[in-house]
Amino acid sequence: MNKASCLSLLSNAVLVWNTLRIAKIINELRAAGHEIADQNLARVSPIMRRHVIPNGTYHFGDEEEPPIMHAAAN
Repeated sequence: MNKASCLSLLSNAVLVWNTLRIAKIINELRAAGHEIADQNLARVSPIMRRHVIPNGTYHFGDEEEPPIMHAAAN
C-alpha cells in the first residue's frame, strides 16, 4: 500500500510540474511574439514522463543546480 501511495504521489508531482512548466514555456513564447492558438494547446498533454527516472539517484543539497534538461516530445 505504501508503494502504491508513493507512486501516486510521484505521478501527481510530475503532472503538476509538467503543467506548470508547459504554462511557463507557452507564456515565454507568447511574450516573445510567437502565436500559439489555444485550440493547438488542447493537444498538449502534461503526462510526459521521459524526463523522470523513478529508480535513479537523486542528490539534494547545497550543490550547484544542474542545467535544465528539455524532454523530447512523447
